[in-house]
Amino acid sequence: MLSACTAGPLVAVASEVTISPALSQAVYSTITEEITHPVRVFQYTPRFEVLAKNQLDGAAPEAAVARYLLAMQAGEYHAAYGAWDLSSQKILREHETALSMSQEARLAKWASTFAPNRLFSTHRIEYGRYENSASGL
Repeated sequence: MLSACTAGPLVAVASEVTISPALSQAVYSTITEEITHPVRVFQYTPRFEVLAKNQLDGAAPEAAVARYLLAMQAGEYHAAYGAWDLSSQKILREHETALSMSQEARLAKWASTFAPNRLFSTHRIEYGRYENSASGL
């Protein structure tokens, strides 16, 4: 195989050259990825306090969120993760493992974040289907 390089009127031709670059020691870093999705945002007027798991229609998206948040507030680890499908539960546990976060550490985080606070629903966000365009929500 020949490779050629032209620069104005000059032409250079070389026979096949094997390049074997050396690799340095790996340096670990973090890449932050931002993914943008079209959404529709609605505001509840007035906002409402999330008080009980059976407060909302069980099939409503708000009810699923309420069950999840109230389980975290109550420190019900298995009930909180039970709100997710099995593949999502697997992703959550892998994430916790990557963070070296035990079940006890997660419960402590929930206790400090959710237990002392009242929970309110202020907005509803509809994500639609990710593969749809902005106009297809």
